[in-house]
Amino acid sequence: MAGVPLTGIIFASQVAYNLKKPFLYVRKGVRLHGRERRVEGLLVSGDRVLLIDDLVTTGLTLKKAAEAVRAEGGVVTDAVVFLDREEGGNQQLEKNGITFIHC
Repeated sequence: MAGVPLTGIIFASQVAYNLKKPFLYVRKGVRLHGRERRVEGLLVSGDRVLLIDDLVTTGLTLKKAAEAVRAEGGVVTDAVVFLDREEGGNQQLEKNGITFIHC
């Protein structure tokens, strides 16, 4: 489970805890100190990662989060959101190989 800043982190952490799955979160930008990673948490190359966010508008935030996870070796095929503003986010995600799940 990977949370997208900011509110997605809250939901993803709770879902991961309840399902006893590993939790990751994606930073908005690269840190300029420490390990300089955008993805925090244990991620092994080839791990399947479910993105979780509170809402989707254009889909760009989730697209960037998926790119960050993929750059670190994770496999992203699905994203869950609780609110779809119906402004093209679904189509943006599908173009990038992400199945969009709206709860």
